[in-house]
Amino acid sequence: MKALGDQRPELEDPRVVEALDEYLAALEAEQKPDRQAFLARHADIAGALAHCLEGMDALYLSSFARPRPENSAAVADWQPGTVLGDFRIVREIGRGGMGVVFEAEQISLGRCIALKVLPFALTLDSRQLQRFKNEARAAAQLHHQHIVPVYYVGSERGTHFYAMQYIDGQSLAEFIHGLRQTAVRGESPGSNRSGPQLRAGTTTTRQADTLATSYSAGSPEFYSAVARLGVQAAEALDHAHGFGVVHRDIKPANLMVDVHGHLWVMDFGLAQFQTDMGLTQSGDLLGTLRYMSPEQAGGRRVLLDHRTDVYSLGATLYELLTLRPPFGGTDRQTLLHQIFYDEPRPLRSFRKSVPVELETIVLKCLEKDVDRRYATARELADDLRRFLAHEPIRARRATPAQRLRKWARRHPSFVWAAVLLCLLTVAGSLLSVELLRREHANTVIAYQNERQRAREAEERFLLAREELDGMFKLCEEELADKPHVDGIRRRLLESFLVYYQRLIDQRRDDPAATAELAASRARVRQILDDLALLQGAWQHGLLKEEAIHDDLALNPRQREQVQEITDSMARRWKEFVQDLSRLSHEKRRERFVSMIRVTETDIGKVLTPVQRQRLRQIDLQRKGEKAFEEPDVVTALTLTAGQREQVRILREKACSDKRRHSEGEASESSAADSGASIVSQIVADVLTKEQRQRWRELSGEPFKGPLPCPKADCSQH
Repeated sequence: MKALGDQRPELEDPRVVEALDEYLAALEAEQKPDRQAFLARHADIAGALAHCLEGMDALYLSSFARPRPENSAAVADWQPGTVLGDFRIVREIGRGGMGVVFEAEQISLGRCIALKVLPFALTLDSRQLQRFKNEARAAAQLHHQHIVPVYYVGSERGTHFYAMQYIDGQSLAEFIHGLRQTAVRGESPGSNRSGPQLRAGTTTTRQADTLATSYSAGSPEFYSAVARLGVQAAEALDHAHGFGVVHRDIKPANLMVDVHGHLWVMDFGLAQFQTDMGLTQSGDLLGTLRYMSPEQAGGRRVLLDHRTDVYSLGATLYELLTLRPPFGGTDRQTLLHQIFYDEPRPLRSFRKSVPVELETIVLKCLEKDVDRRYATARELADDLRRFLAHEPIRARRATPAQRLRKWARRHPSFVWAAVLLCLLTVAGSLLSVELLRREHANTVIAYQNERQRAREAEERFLLAREELDGMFKLCEEELADKPHVDGIRRRLLESFLVYYQRLIDQRRDDPAATAELAASRARVRQILDDLALLQGAWQHGLLKEEAIHDDLALNPRQREQVQEITDSMARRWKEFVQDLSRLSHEKRRERFVSMIRVTETDIGKVLTPVQRQRLRQIDLQRKGEKAFEEPDVVTALTLTAGQREQVRILREKACSDKRRHSEGEASESSAADSGASIVSQIVADVLTKEQRQRWRELSGEPFKGPLPCPKADCSQH
């Protein structure tokens, strides 16, 4: 058609696209705007906008408002019996933003098919025509038992159309609507034969052996049926993703269930191909927006991956289980804010009968962070099967730390205040240490050079000792329960160790002072030893992960022993927490260190030296750029002061990128890329050739599975 080549450049204006989306949403809500008033409201783009509004109206009205070329046909003109190519129209069965669907007969084969037609007026809009072609292209190249197959694609009398398999059933949107109507009437769905029914086929027969499940309280059959439908939809999406096709418009209206409980995915009009980034978000604005992932709702022209379909399928299952969408905003801005910043309410807050495992699966699909969703639709299908088989699922509920991070994203002002307070505290501590060092140097000089001022020198010495002891006490008491500043604390204690030794050397003629200083120095050394033990203790948490067991090549006996150790750790920790309020600060520290020492001893009896070394390597990989601040790593790599400053600058830049992302100033992908490349950038730009070789020896081969998040983040840097 010439229409594609004759498109005016104004039609690519984002303002035109947004206005058309608004107009289409009103049409689908059966609230047709007054065209003249609508054009007056968008006067600056009225010329380009008027070019497309007639096509929009053609989809919902009985005739076109503008002339059409000779031999072209309007959808409204096609009455039952009208022939279009090899097809004879029987009746209209539905219409939407991408065209009108008819039940038709394929004349040559005498079979019943569904015929989807794009009216001529809509072909004048290159975006509408390209989306229509996208749908035919995507569905035609995908052959799967849960994807509606395309039989034929053609164009006649100025109208584009394609034929597909006819599905005798209802969409999930119709089923949900029926359930809502039943709920409003206060009836039990099972008591009304005319009420909505969801049929779920069994896995052992292809016959029409169906199970009518009602949306009644505590009905396990209903939840099993929903899970089976979720499995079928996820398998279809996984098949499409395998061919590089992302649906991008998964919602209840696009999932059809036939009379045998067989689910079909349809309407690939917004599909995105790996080689095609031309089309972005759907025109079905409010309807589709409710099921969009945050990265898709952002509206940026970026290539979305398959995890956006996982999110949309999760939103569909959420609504099917609760009869409510995840977010209930009634206007675009409210809905966008909820999608970006709010967390969906737990399903069990609406219906206590929803199984906990099914709720966990759905909420994992709805994670705003794409890396926390199911990596593939196949993984989602596998977890739903485990639920159906009453096996443990892989998904896990959000931990308190994860909920805290989500809260921090919603309340950045509190986070910044806490970060500023920590920075001021650390800066003050470092400043005090530096002042102490200078004062001590002055005291030593005065003691050596001016014996006659012994009293003044003694007073200065006592002052220095008092300041050093005070700082040591502050470091021991105030920083002891803050693991994220253990690196700074360790460096401070090492400085104290040097200072106490210097004081001992200066006061060898005073046995009493020397004994006190030696006791303090021994105390510092003991704490440093405990910190070294605690530093290695963070590795213990890795042993809870099955992927770690596989990487360490643990034999069955070792796996059992490791499981016993981790269970014992959990019990000891629970007992420790219960006794926490009754213990003094010193007793807490002693008991905590004792717990770690026992665990370290137990692990040393189970793991071989090679496995212990590999566990340390994996721990360094998990810490990422944070590993270059560990004193052991700094010593092993012999990092210079200049190199450490370079590492600090790179880490601050990466943290700044992550903060901009959290404030909406950077894209999801750019923030993730910045975090992922910081270690390799340090290795390539900061370390020497010998240091890079040593780092490879320290960190070992890259871990192939997903690593647990490190304990610290940029706010602790």
